[in-house]
Order: sequence, then C-alpha cells, then structure tokens
Amino acid sequence: MNKTRVPLLIIGAGPVGLLTALKASSENIPTLIVEGREYAGGQLTELYPEKDITDIPGIELIKAKDYIALLLKQIASKKDAISFLFGHKVTAINYKNSPIEIKLDDETNILADDVVIATGLGVYRPRPMGILDEDKYQAIRYSLKDYQFLTDKRVIVLGGGDSAIDWADMCSKVTNKVALIHRRNEFRGNILTLKNNHIVKILTPYVPYRLIGEGGKLTALEIQNVETKEIEQLPVDYIMVNYGNIPLSDNFGLPKLGIGIECSNGFKIANHLYAAGDIAGYEGKIRRLAPALKEIETIIKEIKSSL
Repeated sequence: MNKTRVPLLIIGAGPVGLLTALKASSENIPTLIVEGREYAGGQLTELYPEKDITDIPGIELIKAKDYIALLLKQIASKKDAISFLFGHKVTAINYKNSPIEIKLDDETNILADDVVIATGLGVYRPRPMGILDEDKYQAIRYSLKDYQFLTDKRVIVLGGGDSAIDWADMCSKVTNKVALIHRRNEFRGNILTLKNNHIVKILTPYVPYRLIGEGGKLTALEIQNVETKEIEQLPVDYIMVNYGNIPLSDNFGLPKLGIGIECSNGFKIANHLYAAGDIAGYEGKIRRLAPALKEIETIIKEIKSSL
C-alpha cells in the first residue's frame, strides 16, 4: 500500500472513536478509523454487549450492543466522509513533524493532519482471580456477551465496579440464585443499582479462596473473609470474574499518566495529536462515556479552528 494522507486519523473503533468520527463528519472533516480488531465496538462489543448504558445524553437507556449498532448505522450514512481500516495495529506515531506519520503493523505509513487516539484500554487481557486451577473450568467466564445461558443457574459475580454490579443485576433477570462478592465493604461502582434488587446476595469483604469440582465440572467456590479469615463454601454453576483488565499496550511510546496517555485539559498530547476516552490521562479524569463526549467536542472544535 502506498503512503496515504488523510485530514483526520482516529486510532480505535470503540464508541469514543466512532463518536469522534461522527462529530468530525458534522464539521466536514474526512476521517479514517484504524482498528486492530476485525470489528468495531471495542469493549462494548467484546466484553459488555448486554450492559445497560444510562449516561448518554438524549438516550434514557440502551444496551451496549444496540448503541454500537446505532452509531454504525449513522456512520453508514456518511460513508463518503468516514472510512475504516480493520485488522491493522498502529506500531508507531511520529508527531514531531507535520503531518503526523502513523506506521502500521504491515509497514504501511499514513500521513494525517490530525490524529485522535481513542483506544480505550488498548490491547488487554482480563484480570484473573489468581487461584489454583482457574484455567481448568469452562464455567469461569470473564465477559458477558449473552446471559440467557445462565437461566436458573447458580451464579457468582466477582468484582466491585459498575460492570460487576451491572452483571449481577442482569443475571438476576434470568435466575434467582446470584451472589455478588467484593473484597472490600465499599464498592467502586454505584451499588444503589441493586437497591431494589431482592435477588442478588451481596457478600463483603470476601475474596475467592479455592475452587471445588467433581469430574471436571465446577461445583463450588470457597471464599475467605478478608477480616476474619473464615472460609465459606458457595455452590455454583458459573463464576463471572469482573476484576477489570490488564493493559498490554505500550501507549505508542507516549508519556503515561496512570493507565492513560498524559495530555492537557484540552486533551492535547502534542500539536495535532489528541486523546479521548479512557486512554486520555489528565487531572480529574472520569472514565465514563458522558465526559468523553465533552472531550470529543473540545478536540473537534480545535481541529476545525486550525483548518
């Protein structure tokens, strides 16, 4: 492939990347989205398609998979302004000169007047429980793309963030045997989501201690109280682990701030190079979709002003 030049290149086809492209198209800025996977949607497609999203302006409630489908439908109507390059990973970003030079894993070079990094957590793997024989049982899952298979099953959800709480709530729609286990008494996520849920049993502060199986089938999980060290055994059919993800990305060699790339409050990393969504690192950063919309608006406004 010959060297190509584009007005705007977005790295990542998750929700933030798609929203950035749509905002750019409204300002008549042609856009190319580069995505390492063979499909769009990022974590919402890969890990949380059934998750209910409630913080999108103008949309009271929508499932993650439906939201991605909605964004892709909008993009399809703008195919002359927005294009995709799937299955290619960015290996280097040379932003010292203008235009910015992007190198892909097949040695392709793309020149871009502006670049927005919207990779979320980038390449990652689920964080495991870290106990013996965890890789032995297929009934231990780290994503919840569909929960109908959990109908009338005994389900344990591990985690203390919003996603774990959402999983427990979703599971309770198909079974009345759900336990949510967290290592601390306080939750990182909004536990009020389960305020009126009388099915989910909340157990804190506990950590997974030992897996029990029979004939290769998982039958129970032993949990340990963090404070008293007492052991309790819970019968189980499926364990849903939601301890977050371990980023494997090197952030393209750019300065890091926490798990993100360091940028200013204008979400600028360098001239014509920006970060939006989970990958953006700055003081007071909130990793949710609603704040990301404000980041996108600021970035596209600055790009537009420099044209």
